[in-house]
Amino acid sequence: MKNQIFKTTQGKLLIISICMALVLVGAIGFYLATDAALAKTLILTFFANTFGGRSVGIGLCILQGLTAFPTIFYNLYLEVMVVLFTLRRFCVDKDQLPAGGMGNLAMERVTETALKKHKIERFGWFGIFCLS
Repeated sequence: MKNQIFKTTQGKLLIISICMALVLVGAIGFYLATDAALAKTLILTFFANTFGGRSVGIGLCILQGLTAFPTIFYNLYLEVMVVLFTLRRFCVDKDQLPAGGMGNLAMERVTETALKKHKIERFGWFGIFCLS
């Protein structure tokens, strides 16, 4: 019963995201031993992508002198890894809400409030995520 999370789609996403994080840690460890400046850039780019945004991460890679392909690949890798962690967490939280519970009521109220705004109502669900 306690290991059933790994048999679900969310559990598989968790496993994939953990594997991606381990590969990232290994790559950063390799570059710490061979090229400390690049390793520093990779670490800063990771934090920039995770907490700041993609444009900051791309800018850091370009500032380091990386060409277009490694910059795009690394930033895309980080983005996919962060999305898999976040998506898995969101799905598990949403699936564990009881039907008609406080979480569902809160989600309905947020949706009603957001749809009252003229700009958001015009763009629908896209507006809820991007404009609120």
